[in-house]
Amino acid sequence: MNSQERQAAEARGRRAESLAAKHLESQGFELLDQRVITGVGELDLVMLRGPLVIFVEVKMRESLEAALWSIDPRQQQRIMAAANAWVGMNPQFAAHDMRLDAVLVDASYQITHIENAIEPI
Repeated sequence: MNSQERQAAEARGRRAESLAAKHLESQGFELLDQRVITGVGELDLVMLRGPLVIFVEVKMRESLEAALWSIDPRQQQRIMAAANAWVGMNPQFAAHDMRLDAVLVDASYQITHIENAIEPI
């Protein structure tokens, strides 16, 4: 992938994350954090609704199925580690219930929110 393709992919990813955040906010979630980089991985979105903190992986692909399949086991482990690191950096949320979700976006910008898409291990 050349730098121009990388920049285009980055722009699509940022657009998908923005759409996902707006979609979740319309469902009553509050955006706590976005594009969090920890020493062990990255979190796309961290959302709050009442006592629930959700760590959201956003994937944009040609189809929703391709987006779902792109979250492989190794990536799931990095997301879980990043979520744990985020809680360590934000201890005020340590007593909250937590969940790992995915928001999938296809080429036509159709959005699907999957609760508990990543099961903690």
